[in-house]
Amino acid sequence: MKHLKSYKLFEASGPLQPGEWSWTKDLTIPNDMQLEIHDMSYELRDEGYTIGYQWWPPYEKHNKLYKDNKYPSINITKRDSQTGEGLEKIYYGHIKDFCDRVISYLDEMGYNGVVKFRKDNTNDYYEISDSNVNWGPFKDYPMAYSIHFKIEMISRKVYGDVYESNL
Repeated sequence: MKHLKSYKLFEASGPLQPGEWSWTKDLTIPNDMQLEIHDMSYELRDEGYTIGYQWWPPYEKHNKLYKDNKYPSINITKRDSQTGEGLEKIYYGHIKDFCDRVISYLDEMGYNGVVKFRKDNTNDYYEISDSNVNWGPFKDYPMAYSIHFKIEMISRKVYGDVYESNL
């Protein structure tokens, strides 16, 4: 019995267990992906948007901020075009194509992409997919406007194939 090898024939591989992954290797977005995503953002940057990148998780697990901000992300803001100071509200429809392209690319590369927006007068982020009302006079209102959007990049290798808000 000790000479028999075990093989995984049909079992799906699950997420890596905590001792199997490394902070720098598995939680950091690879350089080739960073360059590709940066290239995708040229159009938005030409239109005056500020695109920021957090290529690794911003907080470690023991930090109190980890619960709400534990994934690498792409941040989208825009300076007020009238005054040049403060942030202008962004209509999601103007950045939706970019978000869709990034999410499609992330999916090909083994990541789940989740678009979130920040509500006014709060630091809380909410998923676009949970918030849009797609009917009648309320279509794309009020969630379609925000001063800050972000796309979270969640590794399926580390967290599994299904994104759950309570990870």
